[in-house]
Amino acid sequence: TQDVLSGHRVICEAPTTVETEGAEYRCAGWTGSGSLRPGTGNKAQLIISENSELTWQWNLTRYRLIVTQEGSGSTEISSALIAAGTRRTLTASPAPDWEFTCWSGDTNGCSFFENTATILMDQPRRVVAHFSRKTPVLNATHFVSPAGSHVPPFNSWATAATNLSAALDL
Repeated sequence: TQDVLSGHRVICEAPTTVETEGAEYRCAGWTGSGSLRPGTGNKAQLIISENSELTWQWNLTRYRLIVTQEGSGSTEISSALIAAGTRRTLTASPAPDWEFTCWSGDTNGCSFFENTATILMDQPRRVVAHFSRKTPVLNATHFVSPAGSHVPPFNSWATAATNLSAALDL
Protein backbone atom coordinates (compact mmCIF):
# COMPACT_ATOMS: atom_id res chain seq x y z
CA THR A 1 0.00 0.00 0.00
CA GLN A 2 1.27 3.42 -0.94
CA ASP A 3 -0.45 6.79 -0.58
CA VAL A 4 -0.20 8.96 -3.72
CA LEU A 5 -1.85 12.31 -4.31
CA SER A 6 -4.47 12.56 -7.04
CA GLY A 7 -3.07 13.68 -10.40
CA HIS A 8 0.38 12.22 -9.82
CA ARG A 9 1.97 9.76 -12.23
CA VAL A 10 2.95 6.37 -10.79
CA ILE A 11 5.18 3.72 -12.38
CA CYS A 12 5.05 0.22 -10.92
CA GLU A 13 7.54 -2.45 -12.00
CA ALA A 14 7.93 -6.14 -11.15
CA PRO A 15 10.88 -8.43 -11.95
CA THR A 16 10.60 -10.25 -15.27
CA THR A 17 11.04 -13.63 -13.52
CA VAL A 18 11.18 -14.81 -9.92
CA GLU A 19 12.17 -18.18 -8.46
CA THR A 20 10.65 -19.34 -5.22
CA GLU A 21 10.77 -22.80 -3.61
CA GLY A 22 12.21 -24.37 -6.77
CA ALA A 23 9.62 -22.90 -9.19
CA GLU A 24 10.22 -20.06 -11.65
CA TYR A 25 7.44 -17.64 -12.55
CA ARG A 26 7.35 -15.05 -15.37
CA CYS A 27 5.44 -11.79 -14.97
CA ALA A 28 2.56 -11.89 -17.46
CA GLY A 29 1.03 -8.52 -16.63
CA TRP A 30 -1.40 -7.10 -14.13
CA THR A 31 -5.01 -6.50 -13.24
CA GLY A 32 -6.13 -3.31 -11.64
CA SER A 33 -8.94 -1.24 -10.27
CA GLY A 34 -9.61 2.45 -9.98
CA SER A 35 -7.22 4.41 -12.21
CA LEU A 36 -5.43 1.27 -13.39
CA ARG A 37 -6.58 -0.85 -16.32
CA PRO A 38 -5.29 -4.41 -16.97
CA GLY A 39 -2.11 -4.75 -19.04
CA THR A 40 0.75 -7.01 -20.07
CA GLY A 41 4.46 -6.96 -19.28
CA ASN A 42 6.14 -6.10 -16.02
CA LYS A 43 5.76 -2.30 -15.99
CA ALA A 44 2.52 -0.42 -15.28
CA GLN A 45 2.08 3.38 -15.56
CA LEU A 46 -0.92 5.36 -14.41
CA ILE A 47 -2.05 8.80 -13.33
CA ILE A 48 -3.89 8.59 -10.05
CA SER A 49 -7.42 9.99 -10.09
CA GLU A 50 -9.03 7.68 -7.52
CA ASN A 51 -8.21 4.85 -5.12
CA SER A 52 -6.50 2.15 -7.20
CA GLU A 53 -5.16 -1.34 -6.72
CA LEU A 54 -2.65 -3.32 -8.80
CA THR A 55 -2.28 -7.12 -8.76
CA TRP A 56 0.60 -8.73 -10.67
CA GLN A 57 -0.16 -11.86 -12.70
CA TRP A 58 2.44 -14.66 -12.84
CA ASN A 59 2.79 -17.73 -15.09
CA LEU A 60 4.66 -20.83 -13.93
CA THR A 61 7.45 -21.48 -16.46
CA ARG A 62 10.11 -23.83 -15.04
CA TYR A 63 10.97 -26.10 -12.11
CA ARG A 64 14.38 -26.59 -10.48
CA LEU A 65 16.03 -30.02 -10.90
CA ILE A 66 18.91 -30.76 -8.49
CA VAL A 67 20.99 -33.90 -9.12
CA THR A 68 23.59 -35.20 -6.66
CA GLN A 69 25.76 -38.29 -6.53
CA GLU A 70 26.48 -40.75 -3.74
CA GLY A 71 29.70 -42.63 -4.40
CA SER A 72 32.01 -41.94 -7.31
CA GLY A 73 30.35 -41.04 -10.62
CA SER A 74 28.72 -38.19 -12.51
CA THR A 75 25.59 -36.97 -14.30
CA GLU A 76 25.16 -34.35 -17.02
CA ILE A 77 23.83 -31.66 -14.68
CA SER A 78 23.93 -30.78 -11.00
CA SER A 79 21.24 -28.08 -11.02
CA ALA A 80 19.05 -26.61 -13.77
CA LEU A 81 15.71 -24.93 -14.39
CA ILE A 82 13.66 -27.19 -16.70
CA ALA A 83 10.43 -26.23 -18.50
CA ALA A 84 7.36 -27.18 -16.46
CA GLY A 85 5.52 -30.25 -17.79
CA THR A 86 8.48 -31.58 -19.81
CA ARG A 87 10.70 -34.62 -19.28
CA ARG A 88 14.48 -34.53 -18.82
CA THR A 89 16.63 -37.64 -19.39
CA LEU A 90 19.64 -38.11 -17.13
CA THR A 91 22.44 -40.64 -17.48
CA ALA A 92 24.55 -41.72 -14.51
CA SER A 93 28.17 -42.52 -15.45
CA PRO A 94 30.29 -44.38 -12.90
CA ALA A 95 33.96 -43.57 -12.31
CA PRO A 96 36.54 -46.30 -13.05
CA ASP A 97 36.18 -49.26 -10.64
CA TRP A 98 32.68 -48.06 -9.65
CA GLU A 99 29.23 -49.11 -10.90
CA PHE A 100 25.85 -47.41 -10.96
CA THR A 101 23.38 -48.97 -8.50
CA CYS A 102 20.14 -46.93 -8.41
CA TRP A 103 18.30 -43.59 -8.44
CA SER A 104 16.54 -42.18 -5.37
CA GLY A 105 14.90 -38.95 -4.20
CA ASP A 106 11.84 -37.20 -5.67
CA THR A 107 11.23 -39.89 -8.28
CA ASN A 108 7.42 -40.41 -8.26
CA GLY A 109 6.16 -40.25 -11.85
CA CYS A 110 9.66 -40.80 -13.30
CA SER A 111 10.85 -43.78 -15.33
CA PHE A 112 14.13 -45.70 -15.20
CA PHE A 113 16.14 -48.04 -17.40
CA GLU A 114 19.52 -49.21 -16.14
CA ASN A 115 21.57 -46.05 -15.48
CA THR A 116 19.12 -43.69 -17.25
CA ALA A 117 16.32 -41.77 -15.55
CA THR A 118 13.57 -39.83 -17.32
CA ILE A 119 12.44 -37.11 -14.94
CA LEU A 120 8.95 -35.60 -15.26
CA MET A 121 9.20 -31.92 -14.36
CA ASP A 122 5.80 -31.48 -12.74
CA GLN A 123 7.35 -30.18 -9.50
CA PRO A 124 10.77 -29.12 -8.17
CA ARG A 125 12.87 -32.29 -7.83
CA ARG A 126 15.99 -33.54 -6.07
CA VAL A 127 17.34 -36.87 -7.32
CA VAL A 128 20.40 -38.87 -6.32
CA ALA A 129 22.49 -41.19 -8.51
CA HIS A 130 24.02 -43.94 -6.36
CA PHE A 131 27.33 -45.64 -7.19
CA SER A 132 29.17 -48.46 -5.41
CA ARG A 133 32.66 -49.88 -5.73
CA LYS A 134 32.96 -52.84 -8.06
CA THR A 135 33.84 -56.12 -6.39
CA PRO A 136 37.54 -56.73 -7.11
CA VAL A 137 38.29 -59.68 -9.35
CA LEU A 138 41.57 -61.54 -9.01
CA ASN A 139 42.96 -61.86 -12.53
CA ALA A 140 45.80 -64.21 -11.65
CA THR A 141 45.62 -67.98 -11.50
CA HIS A 142 47.90 -69.73 -9.04
CA PHE A 143 48.17 -73.48 -8.58
CA VAL A 144 48.64 -75.17 -5.23
CA SER A 145 49.67 -78.81 -4.79
CA PRO A 146 51.23 -80.70 -1.85
CA ALA A 147 53.84 -81.94 -4.31
CA GLY A 148 54.54 -78.42 -5.57
CA SER A 149 57.63 -76.29 -5.19
CA HIS A 150 58.42 -72.94 -3.64
CA VAL A 151 59.62 -71.44 -6.91
CA PRO A 152 57.33 -68.85 -8.50
CA PRO A 153 55.42 -68.21 -10.76
CA PHE A 154 53.04 -71.00 -9.50
CA ASN A 155 51.08 -70.66 -12.78
CA SER A 156 50.98 -74.35 -13.72
CA TRP A 157 50.87 -77.73 -11.98
CA ALA A 158 54.55 -78.15 -12.74
CA THR A 159 55.40 -74.97 -10.81
CA ALA A 160 52.60 -75.17 -8.20
CA ALA A 161 53.16 -73.80 -4.72
CA THR A 162 53.10 -76.23 -1.82
CA ASN A 163 50.39 -74.29 0.03
CA LEU A 164 47.88 -71.49 -0.50
CA SER A 165 49.82 -69.05 1.65
CA ALA A 166 52.90 -69.38 -0.56
CA ALA A 167 50.84 -68.92 -3.73
CA LEU A 168 49.24 -65.68 -2.47
CA ASP A 169 52.44 -64.16 -1.07
CA LEU A 170 53.70 -63.09 -4.52
